[in-house]
Parts: sequence; C-alpha cells; structure tokens
Amino acid sequence: MNKQPKNDLLRKLGATRKRAIFGIIGGLLLAVVVIWTKINLYDPFAEEFDDLLVFVPDDASFIVFSSDFPTLVKGLEDRPFISQLDRSKNFRDFLASDLVKETQVIPNLRQAYSFLQDFDAQLPFDLKALGDLSGSEVVVSGFAPERGSDDFTFVAALQPESDLALIGANALINPFLCGFVEDDLGASEIEHFNWGVELTFDTPSGKLSVGVARIERALLIGTNIPAIAKMVKMARTESVPVLPPSRMEPGWVWSADASSAINFAARRQFLLDRVGLHKNIFIPMWGQAIASAFEMAFPSFLGKDIYVQLDCAAEANLRIAAGVEQRTPEDLFSKCESLNPAEAQAQVASVVRHLPHHVFAYAALGNHPADLVSFALRERAIVDQNQKELLFAGLAELSSFSRYKQPDGLVPEFVEPFANKLKALFDPGIGFVFFKKERTGTSDHSDPGFACILKMSDEGLVRQFIHEIDNDLKQPFDYYDTGAFDFWRVSKKAFLNDPINNSPGFAIIGDYLVVTNWVRLFTETQDVMAGDKPGMPLSDQLEYKLDDLTAGTKSLIFVDVVRLYAHMDQAKEGWIKERSKVEEIEMFDQRVKLAAQYRLERPAQPESDWVEIEFKAWLRRTRAERDEMVIRRNIERNLDYFRDAFSLFYVEVGQAGPEFRVDVSVAAQENY
Repeated sequence: MNKQPKNDLLRKLGATRKRAIFGIIGGLLLAVVVIWTKINLYDPFAEEFDDLLVFVPDDASFIVFSSDFPTLVKGLEDRPFISQLDRSKNFRDFLASDLVKETQVIPNLRQAYSFLQDFDAQLPFDLKALGDLSGSEVVVSGFAPERGSDDFTFVAALQPESDLALIGANALINPFLCGFVEDDLGASEIEHFNWGVELTFDTPSGKLSVGVARIERALLIGTNIPAIAKMVKMARTESVPVLPPSRMEPGWVWSADASSAINFAARRQFLLDRVGLHKNIFIPMWGQAIASAFEMAFPSFLGKDIYVQLDCAAEANLRIAAGVEQRTPEDLFSKCESLNPAEAQAQVASVVRHLPHHVFAYAALGNHPADLVSFALRERAIVDQNQKELLFAGLAELSSFSRYKQPDGLVPEFVEPFANKLKALFDPGIGFVFFKKERTGTSDHSDPGFACILKMSDEGLVRQFIHEIDNDLKQPFDYYDTGAFDFWRVSKKAFLNDPINNSPGFAIIGDYLVVTNWVRLFTETQDVMAGDKPGMPLSDQLEYKLDDLTAGTKSLIFVDVVRLYAHMDQAKEGWIKERSKVEEIEMFDQRVKLAAQYRLERPAQPESDWVEIEFKAWLRRTRAERDEMVIRRNIERNLDYFRDAFSLFYVEVGQAGPEFRVDVSVAAQENY
C-alpha cells in the first residue's frame, strides 16, 4: 500500500500547526507590545478633555489660563501695547520694585513661562514646549508659599496637539524608556513614582524640582509635586470631573479674543493679603477717612474669588469681577441705574469739551443727584458734622423749607427734604470733572479742583431756587454774565471754610448746572469758548469711548494721564503735608481695635494702662512711617514709575458684580 500521500498530509498538518502556534505566539507578543505601548508610550484612544480647568485644585491661590496659548505668547512681542510699554525703563523698574516683589505673582508667572521655554532643551525628539507640548489651552494653578517658604509653586495642565509630543512626555514618565533619554534631559536627579516622574535641575538659585505626570491626553507639569500626585490619584480612583469647579464660574463670559487674552482668577483673601488695596494704596493715597468712604460707596465684596481678564491688544483691556453683597444702609453703587450714553455724550459736548486744558478726568454716574447727596451726607468722611450742620442751618433759612422748622429752634434733619428738592430740579445722571487748580500765591493745592455737572429738569425752577437762596440768605453770591453763560461765585465768608484752597461757585451752561469748588474754572471756560485758550485735549477720545459704551454700564471714568501728572507734580508738597498727619479718626479707630483686643486676650494689667501703652507704641511707629522725607522720596519714585508709560485710562463699572472694564493706552514715547 502506498503511504506517501498520507505522510505528505501529516507533514502539511504539522506545518500548519507550527504556523498556527507561531502565529498565536506572535499575535500574543504583538498584543503585549500594543498594550505596553498603549499604557506606557502612546494611546491613540486616550480621552481628550474639552476643558483643562477640570484640573484646577480647589486649594490653588490663583489660576492663569489661556485658550490659545501659542498664539498669545508668540504675538505678545508684536502687540503695540506690550512693545511700547517695554520701552519704558521706569515701568520696568516698577515691575522690579519691592511692591511688586512682595506679591510674587508676576515674578512667579515669569518663572513658569521661562520654565516652559527652557524645558525645550530637556525634551527628547527635538520637541518644542511651546506648541508641540503645550497644545492650545494652558491652565496654570499657582499656590502661595507655605509657612517658612518664600517660593510660590505651580502646576501647568497641558494637552499636546502632537502625538509625538505625547510620546516624548510619556518617555520621561516611564522608568524603562527614560533610560534612553536621561542623558539629554540635563537633570541632576530623576526619580520615578506611581504617579509620574520628578526631575531635579541645578539652577543658579538652587535646586529646582519639577514633576511630570499624564492623565489620558493631558499632561501635568509643575513645581508643586504633592498637587500633581493628588490629581493623578484622584483621576485613578474617582475619575476626572466632567465640569470645571464651580469657583470658575465668574458670572460673566471670558469674551475677549483668545489669541490676545490672559484670564486670571484668584482667591479674594490671597489678593487682599498680598496686594492690600486698603492699607497699601487707598490709605496712603487718600487718607483713612476718604478711603473708607470710597469703599462704602461700593457693595461688600464676597465670594472666594476675584476674576480678571487682560486683553493685550493695541490697548490693554482689563475686566474685573467679583461677587458682592449690598451694604446696610444701602451703598451708592446698588442704587445706581444704568448710565444713559446719550446723556453722557451730551454732557461732554455741551460742557466738558469747553473746559480748560488742565482738566484731567471726567466721570459719570447713572445715579440721581438726590441719591448722591443722601449718601454724601450720611458719610462723615465726605461731609463732616460741622459742614452738615452749616448746610442745614442755611436750608432752615429758606422759604422752601420753612415748614420743616421745629418750634424749639433746633435745626431739623434736612437729608430727606433736601433730596426731594433735588429730585424736582434735576434728572438722573451726574457728571464730574477733575482738574489742576492753577497755583495762587504760595498755596500748594494738595487736592484737585472738581466740578459736578447736573442736568436740569426745568431751568426756570433752578433759577427760581437760586434767586430764593440769594434773597433769603442776604445775597451770598456774586453774579457774572459772560455772554455765553451765567455763573455765580460764593462770596459770603460764612460759607468759605478754606478760601485759599476752595473758592466755590456754580454756572448754568446750556441745559446743565455746573457746581465747582474752584470758581476760576468758569473764567477759563469763557476763554475757551472765545477761542483764546485751548480746551480739554482728549475730548475727541472721550467721545469715541462713549460711542462704544458697554450696555448696562453704571458709571465710568476717563483719565488723561499726562495732565493728571501735571496736577500731581504741583500738588506733591501739599499732599505730603496732609498725608504726614495722623488723623483723629485713625487714632480713634486704633483705640477701639486695641480695646477689643484687650477684651479678647484679657491681660493681667488694667485695660486703660494696656490700651494706652499699645496706643502710644502704634502712634510712634505711624509717625515714623509718615516722616515727610520718607513720603516725599516714595512719592517721587512712584510718580516716575508711570510717568512715560501710559497716556489714558478709561474705566467702566458694569451692571453685575460690580464688573470693572479698564482700557489702558500707552504713551507715545517720542512725545515725552
């Protein structure tokens, strides 16, 4: 019997079996390689996150994020605003000043940015940190220094667009693959953990530890190693949140062009501690009383965060928002209605444009004048008790208020009836201008001149009220007819508590009553209208801003920085004398605080002794800090910081929040 066909069949079956076994083994090996590659090197199915803000830790002190980071960074040097500002040596000195250094925000943002740029040299495969590694969206979480440390830490969340970039980053994280590239990293130490890798670099300021981790297609890179490890653990055990934390909902949309906008959110308490607006800016600038009155005009800021957006285009556009709570009694801002753009434009065209060239600011409120007066009379920092009593004594002599007189001869409380009178005379919407008072004799004029612009609802009623005051108070005004408008100067000495620095008066210009603390404003306005003197230089830019007024704006302020400096240079010496004083209200507040502190701590010695000893120590320190030479040196340095940097500021206070929108224009360097 022929066995050859059978043997051939067996050989073929054996060969098929071997191929099947080799195929199975090869397939298994390929599967292992694919799985290993997917886990450790490249996962084509890794999840892509729609919003990297899901990686913001709740304990972050501040967050900086951009939706188009590569375009933003590459375009910064080409922005006219940035390039012109960079040419200002004084402004560069400001960024290096102690005030900025104390906040540590800018230096540490620069450190984070420099790290991303320098990280290029440590990346394998010739990858670039900006673009290849960063992707479009970048979120940087910053953490304030812990006790005993001066350094901020940060974590950057990135989502590379390049698969090769993701592979390269994964190579750093994997202990086996890292061995192939560690010689090119430039790190003095490399240590791998279950969450990622920690790289240590030797820098001129010491050792710098940087953590790198991966969560799906997102990379976490930063100097806060515990925060990175915590986020990786959360992703593995609890999964990544679907939506960003609720603290990232500011109540308004990040609306600027992503290619030029930097978004910033910070813990409110962190900003208060680091920047200290009240202590470091408002009090030194205005004094305790006025600073407190200014703050009382706005609602109480609440919520954990304050939100900022900086749009670095041709001009810088800054938006700020925060949660608020209305104060009791009601604050001025909460009562404010939306500003009428047409009314503000009419004020500028009818009055502001004709004012002299040393006007440096225009402000507008949506409030009715009655609301402003009620607020001012309630705040002693604005109108003190003596001024209030003087005003009410005058009102008590007017026939319009005779029915409010009391039989015992005491002066009644005239806040409400006076406010009602204003409601009958004027329409909503108030304008303000601020200007440099021309030097007279040896007066330093530490405060600026100002004028209030009120829209008359009925000119006849206003003139009738002026006539009534003139008659009932036995002619306290000097009247002038310029031909273009009428104005009155307050000449009765009883109403002039500081005739050197304040010379009050008012005018009727068109449909407006203009009240000022420096009546010479009107003689100069007459010269402007006659063409003998120049008017407000930036009135065209102001009208342009009003054409583009944001809907719902409650108030605005427009500042000509060049002329503001002219006022500040002239007012410097008088300002120094004022700010070197320790005001009575400050001493009273300090005694109250010390008494409260004593009751809390309960020391053994009597309260009066302890409070008096601590108060005298505080008074010595405060007077030393307010030495005139120290103040003068600080003023001159701070004035020089911005002298050639900016040309105008324009601020809008929005409807909700409140929100602030600030436009900043840099000065044309050749003009200064």
